[in-house]
Amino acid sequence: FTTQVERLSTFAVTIGSGNFSNRIKEEGDTEFQSLARALNETADELKTANEQQTQFFQNVSHELRTPLMSIRCYAEGIECGVMDGKESAKTILKETDRLSDMVEDLIYISKLDGKPDLTGAEPHDLREILSAVAADQRHVAESKGVTFEFDFEEEPVMMTCKENDLRQLCSNLISNAIRYARSQVTLTCRSDSDKLFISVKDDGEGIREEDLPHLFERFYKGKDGKHGIGLAIVYSVTQLYGGHLIAANENGALFSVCFPRK
Repeated sequence: FTTQVERLSTFAVTIGSGNFSNRIKEEGDTEFQSLARALNETADELKTANEQQTQFFQNVSHELRTPLMSIRCYAEGIECGVMDGKESAKTILKETDRLSDMVEDLIYISKLDGKPDLTGAEPHDLREILSAVAADQRHVAESKGVTFEFDFEEEPVMMTCKENDLRQLCSNLISNAIRYARSQVTLTCRSDSDKLFISVKDDGEGIREEDLPHLFERFYKGKDGKHGIGLAIVYSVTQLYGGHLIAANENGALFSVCFPRK
């Protein structure tokens, strides 16, 4: 009995020290087997989480390095007098905006990774959020010759949420659709007795089959992707509110989000 307790205790200390590679035999009485199994499962989960965190920081470092190197290169070019100041300044500002957007997305997704506080969530009409985000991005769409089509039901589609969370979700889906659309982005918002539905569809080439399984992975960039965080935010917000997210091809790319009606 003492030996089993000591062995389990030593294993727990090993896990606590950050060593998640070892495993303990599930032997002895039923209670000891259950405890050993629980500790092994905990070690597996912590090992996976640690690997994901390491990969996350490696990806962050890589993605931040690119715009920083570009900014430094153009700044040094101006200093040495080998680059036109006005044109270089445009590139520096563009890369700075890219860097700022990336940092804001990283801060937001790190908050979602913690224990998001949904205190203060209020009923919001999803149609109004979609419309407001589309209005914010209309000038970008028009500059690319893209128009919006709205397929909303007449009655309000109410969801209890924090408005910024759903704005983040809609903003990333819509900006993504604008990037790939040929001429039109269709926004849909509907509900039934127990679910709420949002979908964003573009009329572009669609999603490559090899990209479909990885779209919501952090820092995964498909063809002409930005920095691989936007759709990861969409996924995280969907999960936060107990929803379900699907990406598919339907004469273009279609992203559908389903939330439970609460």
